[in-house]
Amino acid sequence: MSLSVDFWEQLSSKTDAELYDMLAHQDDYLAEALVAARDELKKRNLAPEKIAQIEAEVESEKIAAEAKAQQRLSWPARILIFLFCGGLAGIALAFYYEIKGYKRKATDCWITVAVSVGVHVFIGFAAFLAR
Repeated sequence: MSLSVDFWEQLSSKTDAELYDMLAHQDDYLAEALVAARDELKKRNLAPEKIAQIEAEVESEKIAAEAKAQQRLSWPARILIFLFCGGLAGIALAFYYEIKGYKRKATDCWITVAVSVGVHVFIGFAAFLAR
């Protein structure tokens, strides 16, 4: 698969840090794009100190993003979702967390929404049968 013209136009305008970020997140890019990023970095002839600094920055951003992704949903938030946001509001909140990079919070939110909907349906069904 060949890379788009837009990719090649944007490649030279990317910062050194953006190129190293591409290499740090290899699962997000095609192999051809990674080769192109490596070639672009070689063309730039960066000093070893600059390379070390950029790699350290990219690694610290990667660690911060991973820490953010692993944050759990708080118990008060779970209780509020369970009581009031079991439907569309809870689903919207789960999507919000996913978009913002809080993968663990999003998962916790989906689970809480599912349990809330299940419990509310069960209670409604039980109330219907009790009539």
